[in-house]
Amino acid sequence: MNDNGFISYAARANYNYAGKYFLQGSVRYDGISSLPEANKYGVFPGASIGWTVSKENFFSGLTNIVNDLKIRASYAKVGNVSIGSYPYLGLYGSAKYADYNGIAYGQAGNDQLQWESSIKYDAGIDVQFLEGRFGFTFDYYLNTIEDMILALPYPPSLGIPGNSINKNIGSMKNWGYEFSANAWAVRTKDFTWQIDANVTLPDNVVTKLVSEITYAYT
Repeated sequence: MNDNGFISYAARANYNYAGKYFLQGSVRYDGISSLPEANKYGVFPGASIGWTVSKENFFSGLTNIVNDLKIRASYAKVGNVSIGSYPYLGLYGSAKYADYNGIAYGQAGNDQLQWESSIKYDAGIDVQFLEGRFGFTFDYYLNTIEDMILALPYPPSLGIPGNSINKNIGSMKNWGYEFSANAWAVRTKDFTWQIDANVTLPDNVVTKLVSEITYAYT
């Protein structure tokens, strides 16, 4: 069994007041066949807010220099579907013993498996200067991944296929800063030339792995 079924329901709502204040909310209800029936479905929400500061009355004296200034932030929880083919099932398959053909235990299942989840936060700012001739964007992001499905080792004496069982035991996080800038070197009716540059400074840390656990007997 190598094919997985996936189904998803999604809803989204947007609100915009006077072109200055923005709200967005979304929710997904996802299901995947490679997880046990009790944990097959997951709910994954998201939300974002934005504020166009340059449209406020107190900003009017600066608009000849800073044409557009936006501040934004977002949150989202998503589920990882790259979890293999039915790791929760105990499976049998064809096998040979000496010159004999037969059937042997091929995969030790875990009916407690659940979705891997990733919680993402982002905050940023967008600025346009001098009638949009120059632009700058800054973002900070944080992504925390929980319940990663990893192969937990077991003693060979237990006779478990591959000496491991998949469990939700890993976690990690990554974060970083992103900078981007653009400038119109030439902007005429007949010819335009825009220069873009971006830099990303990422960092990652694995907070939990199976290597922290020697063997489990439960």
